[in-house]
Amino acid sequence: MFVFDQHAGGTDGIPVEFFGHPAGTFRSLAIIALSTGATGDPAASWREAGGRLVLRFETALPVIECENVDEAIRRNTRPTTPPLERLVLRHPEQWFWVHRRWKGAD
Repeated sequence: MFVFDQHAGGTDGIPVEFFGHPAGTFRSLAIIALSTGATGDPAASWREAGGRLVLRFETALPVIECENVDEAIRRNTRPTTPPLERLVLRHPEQWFWVHRRWKGAD
């Protein structure tokens, strides 16, 4: 499991638009996908009224092949953000955000 709403700086991250602003996004899932061929399966959980816990899986993110490794990592990192945005927008009151996500592209 990977948590994608954390800031990734330096060589760990790639700037990707997150809610309309560039945010350092971890490259790790893209590197694993390219190394193994495994898809990324976005998922989130939230509580509903009455305490019921729901787990929802989004559409799997296919691996995007590219001859240039750096470009392949970029192309496979970008698609991880829209599912996160959708999941946050569904239940913003349950998004536990305690850090500076938008520190700029460093």
